[in-house]
Amino acid sequence: MAFCSVLTEHREMTVLFFRGLNTFGDEDFRMGPLRFGPAHKPLFDLLQKKGIILYPLYEMGVGNIWEMAERAAQYLFRSEAWRRGDRFHIIAHSTGGLAARAFLQIPKVQKRVFTLTTIGTPHHGCYIADQVHDFHKKQTSLFLLLKIVGYDLKSRRSWISHLSHPSVREFNESCPDIGGIQYGHLMCALQKHELSWPYLLGYRNVHNPEIHDLSDGLIEAQSQVWGKEVGSFQLEHAAQIGYFLYMKPSLKKRARAQFEEMVDRLVKYWRS
Repeated sequence: MAFCSVLTEHREMTVLFFRGLNTFGDEDFRMGPLRFGPAHKPLFDLLQKKGIILYPLYEMGVGNIWEMAERAAQYLFRSEAWRRGDRFHIIAHSTGGLAARAFLQIPKVQKRVFTLTTIGTPHHGCYIADQVHDFHKKQTSLFLLLKIVGYDLKSRRSWISHLSHPSVREFNESCPDIGGIQYGHLMCALQKHELSWPYLLGYRNVHNPEIHDLSDGLIEAQSQVWGKEVGSFQLEHAAQIGYFLYMKPSLKKRARAQFEEMVDRLVKYWRS
């Protein structure tokens, strides 16, 4: 469902969605060469059942954080919601949380936003981005396998490197919180043995062996913290937006229940 076509359906609140980094530049949720579907759809479907329409900000494309934020803003400025003066809540996943914070630096946006809540966002950087420039040397077999199946990490590493600890530290210094907007995060973390097979498969490549912290399979818990903790859930990175990668039905059922509980918590927070 296109963004602009649903803008008149519900006026209780307007919730914008910032997707995470997609190095193909489309609107899907992907893990390397694996494509799962529109990043916003599971959240959209569940919120719609609760009487709330989620508006994904399309056309963010790919690039650095500031470029993604600017494209999201230009897309919003063309919308009916912007023209009619709606105010917004924002939910942002993964790198989308950084793009949303950059988006809030735009002066004319600031008085129109109530809250920003991030999920699985690397607010303090992530280990895989620190390693990405040397990945083809340190993980040669995995690098070549990805290339064989059509995912050339080397050509995409400049976009991923913006999430390194030094780069995000620099971003944080240039991107202060805006007064009057409530910043919050949903803490999502599990023990290593609770992760699905795709995250277990790549675990040693995306986690610093010197730091023993819970994570969502990609982003360590300590890096997810920004603003108020809105809730805490046992959800890996994909499950935070409703994609469940577990093979075992009981684990998939548990993740789905946690996802639904997370959405209930969000709705209560927005309505409070």
